[in-house]
Amino acid sequence: MYTTCPDGQLVYTPPAKAREGLLGYVLRISEANGYETPWYIFALAGITPAQMTSGSLPIDKLSKIIGRPLQELAHQAWHSYPDGNRLPPTNGGRHQMVSQLLLKHPKICPQCVAENGSVDSAWDLRIMLACPKHRIALLDHCPVCRRKLTWFRQGLDRCRCGHRITIAEQSLFPQHTIDLLQVIYDTLHGLPTNPTPPSQMPASDLQQLGINDLLKLLTKVTNTLAGKKSRGKSATYDRDTLVHLSDFFQSWPKQFHCFLYGIDSALNQATAGLARRFDSFYRSVVTAKSIPREKLVFFRTAFGQYGPSCGPTPGADPRFFLTPEKWRELREQGLSPSQIRLQTEGTGTPTNVVNRVELARRLGVRPITARRWAEQGKLGLELQDTLISGQSVYKTPIKLPNKVTDGAVDIHKAAKHLGISVSMLERLRHDGYYHVDHLSARFKQFNYFDLNKLRADFLACAPKKIPDVPASFITLATFCRMRIYGPDNKYRILRNILDGTLIPVGRLGENIGDLVIDGQSIQSFREDVSIHYALPALIVGKVLECDPRICPTLVTWGELQGSYRGRNLYVTTQSLEEFRAKYLSCQSIAKRLNSTSKLVVRLLTDQGINLLNVPRPNRSNVSPQPFSPREQAEQLFGSIIVLPMNIERGHACA
Repeated sequence: MYTTCPDGQLVYTPPAKAREGLLGYVLRISEANGYETPWYIFALAGITPAQMTSGSLPIDKLSKIIGRPLQELAHQAWHSYPDGNRLPPTNGGRHQMVSQLLLKHPKICPQCVAENGSVDSAWDLRIMLACPKHRIALLDHCPVCRRKLTWFRQGLDRCRCGHRITIAEQSLFPQHTIDLLQVIYDTLHGLPTNPTPPSQMPASDLQQLGINDLLKLLTKVTNTLAGKKSRGKSATYDRDTLVHLSDFFQSWPKQFHCFLYGIDSALNQATAGLARRFDSFYRSVVTAKSIPREKLVFFRTAFGQYGPSCGPTPGADPRFFLTPEKWRELREQGLSPSQIRLQTEGTGTPTNVVNRVELARRLGVRPITARRWAEQGKLGLELQDTLISGQSVYKTPIKLPNKVTDGAVDIHKAAKHLGISVSMLERLRHDGYYHVDHLSARFKQFNYFDLNKLRADFLACAPKKIPDVPASFITLATFCRMRIYGPDNKYRILRNILDGTLIPVGRLGENIGDLVIDGQSIQSFREDVSIHYALPALIVGKVLECDPRICPTLVTWGELQGSYRGRNLYVTTQSLEEFRAKYLSCQSIAKRLNSTSKLVVRLLTDQGINLLNVPRPNRSNVSPQPFSPREQAEQLFGSIIVLPMNIERGHACA
């Protein structure tokens, strides 16, 4: 173990890294100096464990022991923002951010620690339950001993039990949750955030709040969603709570209005104003005194926009979306509230929001059909809100398709007309490549006008007409007849042609299937798909002729390669082929010899063959699943047990 220098400082004190937390920095120094725990450093500095996790750590004492400038440590501790502004102290020196921190039991992202060699200070926040970069849950316990992590451990990636902290099972979060955590991370570290995230949440407006006010707003919304009466400074976060909170800001302000409608539908106050109908939510969140009003303009605007469709009078109250300074300026000009509302009418109901009768007239269908299409999201229609009277309003796109009475066909005739399969046509329509510009009697029907336009889009990608197929080239129809692990992979080729990433050399005729593409590109595509294609554990068990519940153990041992999609395990076909080339299950050998597994195991062990015994979970009274090396088993039993090695669509092919 290293010792300290005569001046009381440590032997080796590397500089702090960007965005590194103070406690994580001390742990890194402790590991670099050979200490088994950072407690020795804190004891030298005269710092108690209570001071470590209180958010008021005396960095002046720590600076003398570590030998780093006080200003460097101040930017790491929760004493200042990333821009250097001091946090105002409250409650006898404790800071406002303390209620948002969880310092006693730290959380880490093992992948970030492996890449950066440090613990990010953002993981100290209670709300940060996942890493926005790697989209995995942060670990707050050891995967081996299952105990909570503590700062008193041997290293950044080691538990106090001595085992290395790695990800045992990935827990992916929804996109809108990752987007919210990314905004929090960027706001904390003073980084620019994506103003248009995939979930369409108001990222720029949230970041402009600043980290302190942003966490206050999220705490208030979380407590409101949980139905808590108290207005505490902290909130309890778990996975479900965080997903629910991020869903509140998704597709802003659509989900927010759905939340308001859920409250409004339980009330019978059609003549009351917005503030009275949502009294508790209005006072605790919309007009929260702890957050400056000018920072919540976007929030109050969305709240005021709920009035045009569900309020007793049309138009939103301008006081919701005007700053107090702008409101006072207009009032000083002698304008009445109604006159101000007329001047700000542009924030009211847009022209593309119509009722059901008007929507049916524009589409040329019955009102009940228009309502059903809007509820299903067809043609870009959207059910906007429901009025107090019970009448619904709908949001329409800029252009609606024309109603026609001829040229309608079903999907089978439509696919034959284009020269592609039904599954390909279904996917093209689902992803918006098939544009509906002509409505038939039934929405599921296709129209020759739109089909010909889709075919023209494909043919425009290969304007050159050639007499025959050159060597090493194939037609698109031939490719669609190949076996490439399901229709989704075939559809990727059609999508790449329309997107311009795969350019055909020409075409033989006027159908989509006549397009000529490079055969070598298709072959490399098939090989890439076969490597990364994954099968569910249930199919893997059938291929290996074993209990599918042993697949997670084989993945943990490194015999198979796979990943989790939700709660289901998927194994790559390449690793499955490699495992089948090495091992045979004793159960499959016994089946082909018309014998029992116990007899096969005994015969193999008598010959000195080492078996791979895989334990079966939750079945302690049953023997493990044995596997024999393939080469030794074939030498012992002969060719009667030789199995085919090609896997196609999750089955062994003869």
